[in-house]
Amino acid sequence: MQIRQTLALFSSVFVLLVALWALFFTTELFQVEKSNANWQYLPLNASKVVRIDGNKLINKTLFSVLLEANDQEMMNLIKKIIAERKEKKPEFINDGIDVHSDVILFEEIIQEKAVQGMLVNLFNTKKFDAYFNQKEIIHANNGLVGVILFKNESIDPKVLQKSANEIVNTQRDTKPKISDADELLNGTLNFNTTKYQEYSVNRLDFTIKMLKDGIFLNGSGRVTKKINLNAPMLAPKGLHVSSAAVPSWLNDTLNNKLTEFEIKLPDIKNVSLNLMGTKVINHSTGFIAIPQMELYIRTASNFSVRAFFQNTLLKEKLDYELGTNYISFQNEKVYFKQLSPTSFYIGKSEKPVLIKNQSKTIFNLKGDLSVLTHVEGGGMMTAILEMIPVYSATKHLSNNITTLNVELTLEKEDKAKFLGELSFKEGISPLNEIMKFLLVSQITN
Repeated sequence: MQIRQTLALFSSVFVLLVALWALFFTTELFQVEKSNANWQYLPLNASKVVRIDGNKLINKTLFSVLLEANDQEMMNLIKKIIAERKEKKPEFINDGIDVHSDVILFEEIIQEKAVQGMLVNLFNTKKFDAYFNQKEIIHANNGLVGVILFKNESIDPKVLQKSANEIVNTQRDTKPKISDADELLNGTLNFNTTKYQEYSVNRLDFTIKMLKDGIFLNGSGRVTKKINLNAPMLAPKGLHVSSAAVPSWLNDTLNNKLTEFEIKLPDIKNVSLNLMGTKVINHSTGFIAIPQMELYIRTASNFSVRAFFQNTLLKEKLDYELGTNYISFQNEKVYFKQLSPTSFYIGKSEKPVLIKNQSKTIFNLKGDLSVLTHVEGGGMMTAILEMIPVYSATKHLSNNITTLNVELTLEKEDKAKFLGELSFKEGISPLNEIMKFLLVSQITN
């Protein structure tokens, strides 16, 4: 999950720079060399540090990607964004950040929790404060450098704000080793990712290669905690996710959601999920979306799935009928089954197919991404969804992907092997498709 958060953080900055490049290009602004002082304020305990050379990205790399690729759809999208921004002042360029200088992404530990952050150079501190105050995002600046910390639900915002203030007021003496994110655009990006004690695999070294037909990952991890690989997993179908290592923050988040029902779920140790889409039905509460899924869970201690569904508060909230081995929303049934005192199943199939973990899989994500936007019986709801940028962008991207497989397997007692592949249809540029997705889902949103 931390890898995903890091890449999401990189993507957000990447999109911002793409959009600004387009605006600067059309208004014929000149490029100038800028000072880069933000590395001096990188926290001493920072990990997963990545540098984005804004000037290079704007002045060279994106020009090559967007113009030399001759992607008309991409250029039309850029023109559309520019036209829309002419009608209203572009909010995203009023943040006071100097996009021609370096942007540094990092992660640090606060109260034993991972927090993602961004160090930027500023040209206008008032705009910086005004923009991020309006967005209610944790930030601080010292007149030259700004820091942005992304919220962690487990940490009090006051604690994060205190940390942000300390970051911009604490200089380091020596320059740390920082990976250059623009290497990703040229083919290969190497990560040396330090994890933390709550993770069973607490170090991950891997390489990302972006080739003309896809994105490929290769690496290894260090295993520091015993992982139970004896639990079964669902036979993969649709979009499949299985994990034999579930971080504590995920358990905490789930239990926070269950607090209103006065339910306490024991820590999840193994999980396996097949997602086949979503079904929308009319319900007493209005429209209700029922995931078409199969879910297997093994917990650290005994847990009754029937008692879970017998919960009065949960029944009142979701308004379902409880049967012998299912709950029903009108005529739509969701089955459940107690497999052992510490394991259970919930899903659309009455008889799920469970298989042995023969390949010693610690984590696996594979299958069909298009199920994320497959909605059955939506009618008007589906039409509304099509108007939401992030939905249409996800649908377009997933329809161009032919292969998705990310797998972490136990190679020996203290070592795991990491492999990943995201392949696209012939003639489809992975970088362009990802950029289109980010532009549509975030900037035009």
